[in-house]
Amino acid sequence: MKFIILGCGRIGATHSQAILRCRGASIAVCVDRNMKQANKFAKRFGAELATSSLKEALEYPDTEAVIVALPSTIRREPIFKCLKAGKDVLVEKPFSLKLCEAKRLFEKAQSLDRLIVSGQCLRFAKIYQLTKKLIAEGKIGNVLEIIYRRTGLIEQPLTSWWSDPAMTKGFILHHHASHTLDLLLWMLGERARSIDALSRSFPGFEYEDSAAILMNTEKNTLVTISESFRSRRKYRDIIIIGSEGTIAIDGINTFYLNDRKRTIKQSGDDLFTEQIKAFVTAAKLHNEVEQVSSESVVNGIEALEAAMKSRLCGRRIKLKSTI
Repeated sequence: MKFIILGCGRIGATHSQAILRCRGASIAVCVDRNMKQANKFAKRFGAELATSSLKEALEYPDTEAVIVALPSTIRREPIFKCLKAGKDVLVEKPFSLKLCEAKRLFEKAQSLDRLIVSGQCLRFAKIYQLTKKLIAEGKIGNVLEIIYRRTGLIEQPLTSWWSDPAMTKGFILHHHASHTLDLLLWMLGERARSIDALSRSFPGFEYEDSAAILMNTEKNTLVTISESFRSRRKYRDIIIIGSEGTIAIDGINTFYLNDRKRTIKQSGDDLFTEQIKAFVTAAKLHNEVEQVSSESVVNGIEALEAAMKSRLCGRRIKLKSTI
């Protein structure tokens, strides 16, 4: 499968590395409004063409799929153009900041018999797949509470658009919490019932770099989420408290079921590789990627949109009973 990479930045490079690790996949075209960046990217990843024109890229022979690695605020029209050109599309998270827009994109892809996938790479982590399975099997009883923490230090914008206020409103919510909300709701197999969210930019930062989210799910699981780019210690841990047991997760390698420890071997790069493999297989078979089905992805988008609204109005957002 020959790919077009739309957006030659940091995340475009991550997806490109994953493509090169997949047998039968290659990069044909890279597209970026900055031609210097596009040319450098093409040389690095062996692309056949570098261009600033999406139209030219979509007309390039034998290309079958597009990785959309653009900022979330400017993706909508390029995605529609890719679908209309007959390409299968993988969209870097967040798939959309608006539920209605996401549903239109899924409906458009279906009407054109094209595959469209949200890049929720954390769903391809073995540790989270195991957790989802154990929850579904009732190994810890009813899930009563989830405590999630993710911290790290980002002192300078990692890419140019991070400095654009028009693109970074609620930044940590759509950058980090889009993963978190999607992951937790997917593991639970639930929708959110209500969301309270607060995000903040501390002095010296150009974007909102810390957030707290309080979520209640449709089965009354209480979820607390803390995200920060300000910590000099890096953490990503989850505690899932059930009526009959507790799961604790540290990163993507250390798992506890009550006091029993299990180490799972997998790297962050592996998640992107497995995601590309699943995408390529599904495209060939004209199926959805089961791991990131459109039906399950909309739950996270719905919760993210509610968190963005809560951040603006300063109050709890109650979700509709049906999507």
